[in-house]
Amino acid sequence: MLNRRQVVMGALLAAGVGGRPTPADAQDYWLNQVRVSKPWAPPTRNGMSAGEVYMLIENRGTDLNRLVAVETPVAQKVTFVDEDRGILEMVAYIDLRARREVALRPGRVHLKLEGLKQPLARGSTFPLTLIFANRQKLEVKVEVDDRS
Repeated sequence: MLNRRQVVMGALLAAGVGGRPTPADAQDYWLNQVRVSKPWAPPTRNGMSAGEVYMLIENRGTDLNRLVAVETPVAQKVTFVDEDRGILEMVAYIDLRARREVALRPGRVHLKLEGLKQPLARGSTFPLTLIFANRQKLEVKVEVDDRS
């Protein structure tokens, strides 16, 4: 006879929950107490020299952390920008307060790729290296798609 826990676990596994990583889990990257989730970029058209990157960054630690630089082989430069009512303002870094999440999203703080070396094609991916104030680096894979 199966006990209740075995029945529940069996149902969850049959439904695809637990036991296997989900696609969302596959998009999580960790560096100590910092979690980066779902990095993505909208596709660009031929001839565009700039693009954007969005993601969630969560500091699960008890101390302030700071994202100070970003590098990628697909662009000459990556900058931090804050968009407010259509006005873009350059930002020197992104503070990651303790036990908080920062959403890099359209119309708000996000990453700007400048000097794209090729268009960002829907369905492709590219590497992005996040550099923190303590000089630690985290490489993530950015998916190019039409999320909103």
